[in-house]
Parts: sequence; structure tokens; C-alpha cells
Amino acid sequence: MYLVAGDEPLLVDESLEAVRAVARGKGFTTRELHVTDRSFRWAELEGAADNLSLFATRKIVELRMPSPRPGDAGSKAIAALAACIAPARSACTFVDFPDRNSTASSTRVA
Repeated sequence: MYLVAGDEPLLVDESLEAVRAVARGKGFTTRELHVTDRSFRWAELEGAADNLSLFATRKIVELRMPSPRPGDAGSKAIAALAACIAPARSACTFVDFPDRNSTASSTRVA
């Protein structure tokens, strides 16, 4: 699981693209993007690593968060996703958000 955060959107995008390129080179051929907003259901993220397409055995699961604070439900869902993908290695996960301020950096995810 990779965490990409920063104040400069261009640098964040370039960093994400570089990591995506490495992942593609290692066989992660499909990409699934989730953007958290007010209507986002964290349950969708929990099954993301398990749902592979017919033509890909490995995929990138990307979580784009406008705010660095996922809340209790989000923290649990991210931790569950990390625990799910670690042994299987069938998904590569990126979590990105704009600014990692002091409040977010002191918050523990699950």
C-alpha cells in the first residue's frame, strides 16, 4: 500500500503516475479508482481487492481522498483492505490526498 500526499497537485499526479508505471511493469494491468465524497460507501472498498476482471490477475486499487481524515468507518475499511491485499499480492493500493497536516499525521488508521 502506497500513500501519496502533498500540497502540489502536479507533483502528486507525477508521483502517482511513476508508481503506476512500476506497478504496470510488474503485471498490474487494470486500475480501479475510488473517490471518497459524501455519498461514498466504504463497503465498496472492502471488496475491491477481491473483484478481479476476467482478463487480469492483478490490479491497482486507487483511493482518492479530498480530505486526509477518513473517519472511523474509513479507517477500518482501509485497514481491512491492507490486511486483505498483503498476503494475496493480487492488488496494489494507492491512497492519495492533498495535504497531510499535523492533525492527519498524528491520526492512526485502525
